Amino acid sequence: MPANIDEPSFERPRDLVAITWDGKELPHRLVCFDQTPAFDLLTIDYTGAAPMPTLPIANHHFRSLKTEGKGQTFSIVFDFLERSDRVYRYVGILDDDIVLKVSDINYLLHIAGCFDLDSFAPSLGEDGFHSHHHTLNQESRLLHPVPWVEVMMPFYKVELFKMAAPFFRHSISSWGIDKYVVPLMQKLSDRPRTAVIDGILATHVRPIRSSGKVHSNGLTPFQEMNIVRERCIEYVEERHPELLGTKWFQETFDILGPTARLRRKIKSLLRRRAPSSWQWKMP
Repeated sequence: MPANIDEPSFERPRDLVAITWDGKELPHRLVCFDQTPAFDLLTIDYTGAAPMPTLPIANHHFRSLKTEGKGQTFSIVFDFLERSDRVYRYVGILDDDIVLKVSDINYLLHIAGCFDLDSFAPSLGEDGFHSHHHTLNQESRLLHPVPWVEVMMPFYKVELFKMAAPFFRHSISSWGIDKYVVPLMQKLSDRPRTAVIDGILATHVRPIRSSGKVHSNGLTPFQEMNIVRERCIEYVEERHPELLGTKWFQETFDILGPTARLRRKIKSLLRRRAPSSWQWKMP
């Protein structure tokens, strides 16, 4: 081959995974470092008091700031992305009570890239703590489409995450960001590909703790979620009134009567049991 012919070079997309830490226990003790991470790791100490831990990963970043809830963690990640000189494809934000392997995260990001997903998460096992039926693992599937992914361990395209950032301040707990804000931004940016990846099974080992909290703003997570919903509806009314009254608008913001809600729930349960094929082909 002639020496002056340049061979094409292929650069692997860079991804960022943020994992919270209590600053006391062994850092990321529930994550098995069984493989070299194919992502950058951002450790977030939510006590604001711990020094940077030493971990077996080359591209390790650290932030320490006392926070009350995951909405503030989202803001820390957004600030990191804005200040970073690196261009990331996906960003994942994991709680510190998730049992997972590094190889799981590597494969998760691989599958997301194969299907060009915009928002996704690992599936959950029924033996762990969970709140939403659509996040549970479905056997004999690689992944299944869902309306939204929970804030427990979401992954987003970075552009999508940045679009949602102005709403983070409305929810210290992050409640409502997953169910309302991200789907709204997906609609506006034509990034609808949302899935739970059944090829990866994670376990949530701690009971849901945030529901009973009252944050420094005087609001519970449920109240914050309602405020986020109202802000999203106002956003649509002011900037995208053409979406008002559409089926998407009614389903996303729960503007349905009790009969319609029951019908949607039954339809969702039947879809879970049906041997349907994946609805999106690889790009």
